[in-house]
Order: sequence, then structure tokens, then C-alpha cells
Amino acid sequence: MALTLIILTSSILQMTQVSFVFARCIGEVITQLKNDNYLRIKIVSIAPSETNEIHYRNLFWQNEANINWVNYQFYNQSKAVSTLDDFLKLYDQVSRNYKPSIVLPGVSTDKLHIEPVDKMPREHFIAGCGHLLQIASLPGVFLWNADDSTIPLPNENKPFVLEDILQSLLIG
Repeated sequence: MALTLIILTSSILQMTQVSFVFARCIGEVITQLKNDNYLRIKIVSIAPSETNEIHYRNLFWQNEANINWVNYQFYNQSKAVSTLDDFLKLYDQVSRNYKPSIVLPGVSTDKLHIEPVDKMPREHFIAGCGHLLQIASLPGVFLWNADDSTIPLPNENKPFVLEDILQSLLIG
């Protein structure tokens, strides 16, 4: 039992060190890029997902002044975001981990994320965004990858269907 605890403690220590180094190094790159007068980068976003969230959360809180948006990959969860309630709970959790005013829920148009293997059906994403807009809690959305939308899905007759729906929803 003590040996297991030591190994677990060692793993946690290593994860914390990796997360700190990641936050420091990427934070320095972000700072240098934003301060470069030639590049003139004004907006920086990060795109965490469930698998790397702890690293990105540390990156954000150590470099909060230089990160403008958090594009959270809702479509990249290990457990499906299969209901509206799941979507709202995830958004609430992510918003508490960062700042609610800068969290953009992310949806994917990548064919690998489309039903039947979809981890987050489009309908739930759209409904969740609509609900968050009604209660003034949604600053916007993040969509990956519009290139995949150029070819319509088999049940759709035009490209960029999801993008059009989300744009209409956001501009009301």
C-alpha cells in the first residue's frame, strides 16, 4: 500500500511539473508573439480538451492577461456529451475553470466526429448554445474545421449547414 502511494504521489508530482513547464514555456511564446511589433498579434486563443485540460488551465491562469479566448473542445470528450443537460453541465464546469466571459464551446465538422460515432450530436450543441444565449452566458462558439464543411453531408444538400445555423443563432 505505501509503495502504491509513493508511485501515485510521484506521478502527480511529475504531472504537476510537466504542467508548470508547459504553462511557462508556451506562456513565454505567447507573450513574445503578442509583444512583437512586426507581427502585431492582438488575439490569442487556446483550445483545451478533456485530455490536456489541466495543462491549459495552468497556462491560462499563469498567462491570463495574454489569452483572450478559450476554445474548449466539447466534441473531444471521453464520455459523450449526449444530452442538453450534459452540454450545460460541461459548459458550467469549463466556465468555472477559466472565465465565463471568454469560454467558447467548440463543435467539430470533421467527418470522424459526425454521427453515428458522434460524441456530441449537433442538435444538442445547437440547443445548448441557444439556451446559453437566452440567459446571456455565451460569448460565441468555436467551430473545427470549416474546411470539412465544404462537402455536404449525405443528408444535406449544401455546404456549411452547421456554420449557417450557428451564425443565425448568434446574430439572432
